[in-house]
Amino acid sequence: FCYWDHEPRMPWQTDDYYSLQSKRLSPSEFARIHRNEWVTPTDTFIQAEWWHSLGKDMGKIGPSTPVVLGVDGAISNDYAAIVGMTRDSDNNDHTAVRFCYIFTPKRNGGTIKISETVEPLIRLLCKTYNIVCVAYDKYQLEDMAQRLRKENVVWMYNFSQQTERSVADKSLYDSIVNRTIWWDINGEGLPFNGDVPSLYQHITQAGAKTEGGKFRLVKLSEDAKIDAAVATSMAREMCRRLAITNKDKRADSLVRQHTRGKITDDEFMRAVAEIR
Repeated sequence: FCYWDHEPRMPWQTDDYYSLQSKRLSPSEFARIHRNEWVTPTDTFIQAEWWHSLGKDMGKIGPSTPVVLGVDGAISNDYAAIVGMTRDSDNNDHTAVRFCYIFTPKRNGGTIKISETVEPLIRLLCKTYNIVCVAYDKYQLEDMAQRLRKENVVWMYNFSQQTERSVADKSLYDSIVNRTIWWDINGEGLPFNGDVPSLYQHITQAGAKTEGGKFRLVKLSEDAKIDAAVATSMAREMCRRLAITNKDKRADSLVRQHTRGKITDDEFMRAVAEIR
């Protein structure tokens, strides 16, 4: 005998309970667990209106404001993206997306020359802003990372694309649902701009796959592009971990020491944790 129902009929199945569960679970997981509905492992990452509602005017990035970059991309027949993330000036517990640059290959196939596109821009951004960390996917970007690391340009953090990415992707989803992440309506490459690639497009076109207890950003189709969404996930996770604000000069000193190779990654992370 099996009792199968799609409606909440028990006394403990309250509106408040389901409101909380809807924030903790992805839409497909919520439907599977609480509505007894058949679902596929892959679902839309977020609703477009959720992301749209998180835009606000943030003003210019200050010269001492710590900025974390997330970099993701491929070389052949795919996109590459750089996303800049800071703490929200209105609430230091929240994060804020400040800019996004997306590189596209030539039509009908082609390659992106990282050394002539992504790398020069990272170098320029490091001169323009107080870049404290670059979180990147080593699969196609390790050569660039080694050059920047060797010259002590910036801290290049090899962001694992397995468990670490899964945690970051779920955390990004939670931050959108709970409204603890924001994006600058005047930021480069952030708002919807017709057919021009933007973070808005990559975020709203992304899918999410839940499998084996892991949550991961994936393409909903072969034509979908999500590189900027992945870069956002990595940048936000590192920005959250570091929790560095421009109000503490000790943190800025640590960043300079770390960039110059005076202290190791582990020493830097331990010192930052003590400042918190």
